[in-house]
Amino acid sequence: MIQNHGKPFILWASARTASSQFFFKYLERNNCKVMHKTHEPLNVQKKLLGGGILEFINKKYSFKCMVNTSRVLKLELDRLQQAIPTIDYTHIILYRKDLYARQRSFMFSKYNDVWKKEDLTKPRDSSWYYFKKEDIPSLVDHAIKWETECLDMYVKHIKTLKEYDIPYQVVEFNDAIQYIDKDTSQGTKQYYDKMFQSEELKKSLKNLIINHEFYSMI
Repeated sequence: MIQNHGKPFILWASARTASSQFFFKYLERNNCKVMHKTHEPLNVQKKLLGGGILEFINKKYSFKCMVNTSRVLKLELDRLQQAIPTIDYTHIILYRKDLYARQRSFMFSKYNDVWKKEDLTKPRDSSWYYFKKEDIPSLVDHAIKWETECLDMYVKHIKTLKEYDIPYQVVEFNDAIQYIDKDTSQGTKQYYDKMFQSEELKKSLKNLIINHEFYSMI
């Protein structure tokens, strides 16, 4: 069960985990504060406060941190990592067990620029992007590398929290959906099979779940 602690929190998440919807629902139920329209300060498209991520912490803002954030902001991520032992924040690790579903959702959004329901109705210059058969091998390689990087970062953060005996909770995508208590889908699932299918990717992702350190830590 997801625990409410009523104090500032950091949500450690990765793509296609309903992280923004979960963030704001948790924010609401715990009566926390967030800087207006800046719940994800370590997004290269957002603008940090003058004092960087440490200013968010000093102001007790809650925020979301994508573990596979842009390397442009790696310095800020390092500063946050160093500050963790000294700050009184709740930490939530949000992950998604079904990596194959996550990859198809992520790829559709990435290549078609669809990140919310409203994007489906925007005028388009072309039809939906679909992968050619010859593109699949490189897609599989990229997906495995991307998922591995995400899991590696989760492990890094969990080890830091354990080292300093800092409480945290691990939340799976489906539990987050129940907590949000509303439909978070974007209506894109109907396009996935046509976009691409790969038994090789399914098998590789299953092997990753079996062998990666993260799954022995949760």
